[in-house]
Amino acid sequence: MARRFKIAFRCFAALLAGMLPLCLTAEPALAQTWEYSPYNIRVWVAVEPTPQSAGLAEEIGRVVATGARLASGVVWRLFPEAAPEALRVDLLTRLGTLTPDQLWAADADVFQIDPLGFPRHYVAASGDPERLKADKLVIITVADNDLGIAVQVRELDVATRQWGDLFSATTSQLEAVPSLALTKALRAIRPLAKVERVQGRSVFARLRASGLIAEPNSPAGILAGQVMVPVVRRNQRNGEPMKNGIYAPAWSYVAVDERTETTIAGTINSGYGSVIPAKGGPRTERLLIGLSPHYPSTRLELRARVAATPGKGPPPTGRLLPGYEVYVKSLGEEKTELVGLTDWEGGIDLQPGPKLLRLFYIKNGGQLVARLPLVVGQQERVTATVLDDDSRLAAEAYIKSLQSRVTDLVARRQILEVRTRAKLKKGDFAGAKKLVEDYRNLTTGAQLTRELEDTQRRMSNVSGVTGKRIEKLFLDAHKLLQGFLDPAAADKLAVEVADAEKKGPPPAAATPRPAESAAPAIAPAT
Repeated sequence: MARRFKIAFRCFAALLAGMLPLCLTAEPALAQTWEYSPYNIRVWVAVEPTPQSAGLAEEIGRVVATGARLASGVVWRLFPEAAPEALRVDLLTRLGTLTPDQLWAADADVFQIDPLGFPRHYVAASGDPERLKADKLVIITVADNDLGIAVQVRELDVATRQWGDLFSATTSQLEAVPSLALTKALRAIRPLAKVERVQGRSVFARLRASGLIAEPNSPAGILAGQVMVPVVRRNQRNGEPMKNGIYAPAWSYVAVDERTETTIAGTINSGYGSVIPAKGGPRTERLLIGLSPHYPSTRLELRARVAATPGKGPPPTGRLLPGYEVYVKSLGEEKTELVGLTDWEGGIDLQPGPKLLRLFYIKNGGQLVARLPLVVGQQERVTATVLDDDSRLAAEAYIKSLQSRVTDLVARRQILEVRTRAKLKKGDFAGAKKLVEDYRNLTTGAQLTRELEDTQRRMSNVSGVTGKRIEKLFLDAHKLLQGFLDPAAADKLAVEVADAEKKGPPPAAATPRPAESAAPAIAPAT
């Protein structure tokens, strides 16, 4: 019995020893699935029904799936299908304004892929012949317009729930539609990365399916010099995002500095400081999405920032801000260049530069009001809400005019004082008294102080940073009046005249006699 127990114990120990390496390597193998598993991409094709478009949707799906496979290798697996009939009209008419919630309303499994009915190699590679989890949803629409046949492509990233840009093109040839859809789809699908570490402004992330990328120019890859945007996703215990748990900070980018095999290193540039949490985990995912600028320019529109009213929804739209100065600076450089001023609509057209990501500084009257990182060409139009600095500029203009008036008043006072003392030296007391009266008729410091206080009350209805700047301007103006306009100066000058008059006129200066010549007189000739 004891011998059998020893043999069983040795067998169990050997079995445990054999399983130990598998246990130790299970977690790294699981961690590598992010880099070594391909994207599963669901493709919806919506074609406007016409006699000429029969079979076009199937042809587009075949060309896009085959072409994407050739372009990416094994990185992308596309599953094309006809778009849900309930959404076909919306997709054809307003693809640029649809929300993920509207997609779910028509198809509850919008982020699931059913590989049945697709080519066999898709099912064999999926590992799950019944259901796959989609990483991307790509929507392709084809419809007639006045210029020909319009093709639109838009991508929705599943993990971040973020729409990509709308890629569109027009052709007059029906045969060119599938290849045109493929071209736009290759640009619409954005790479995805997961942040592993954040140190200050430095970010280190793992690129999705990067272990499968064989070519450096793969559309699924990211190279140094390119730009990604951060997205923070907070999950429930079941892994689904919380309500309003996905946050994509505006005016925030990560400039990719280096890519080494499956990892990338970049630098955060944001108008809002730190936007990526220092710590992540299963409940807090920190993700990055690649960008693909394709517009020739970007229209930047400036609007005034308006505070939201509690319980009344988002803040109202502020007024347009014309005449604001826009400067630009490339990353890593100190020199800034003036781009121009916003026009009467509060906008300015920005052109791409040598680098994708640049910093734009918004100033008003020399005062910095916003610092905006921006990739020109990523969006056709973008609106920035900045401080409404016009009230500060109006207050500054008034204070400068007041300073000029004070300078002129001080100069006139000094001139009258000099002239009055000159009269006293000559004994012209009546003229000196007249100059003292002219001195008293000048604007006094008390009058300017009352005017300053009235103006300050009219401009004191501004809050926030601008209100504090206006308050400082008026505080400095009060100090100016107190320092240069002595309220007792006229009385002091009058006392000086009265004292001089009591002493009487100054003694007249003796007239000097002509000097006698020391030379002898010349005797007249005899």
